[in-house]
Amino acid sequence: MKLLRCPGYQGGDRAEFGILEQVDPEKDYGGEYTPHAYGCIAVCDDILEGWYPRSEQMETYFHTLRRPAHGFARYGVTLIPPRSLPLLLELAQSAKGEGAELLVETVRRAMAEGKYVIHYGV
Repeated sequence: MKLLRCPGYQGGDRAEFGILEQVDPEKDYGGEYTPHAYGCIAVCDDILEGWYPRSEQMETYFHTLRRPAHGFARYGVTLIPPRSLPLLLELAQSAKGEGAELLVETVRRAMAEGKYVIHYGV
């Protein structure tokens, strides 16, 4: 896993983002913690803190495709469909900190391939 650092990051809370190669509509992704399976990158929570109000405009799913939602499941798993990736890209491009380009690259790749992004909350 690659770690995005923000100013003053000391290894505290972080969220992780990866790409789902295939989405299983029956699977509960909240039942396991496997960021390595999706090539996740880590982002410290300080970066995401400012995203939460705007992210509420983003259509998502919490844990499974049977639970439509908006924004991030801060302490759970969020599935972000391709239609919501332009807003996620905009948020990622606003990220400050060493390595923020990894998050932008991840979102751009998911967009180009029409894939879902998985987000593990803190």
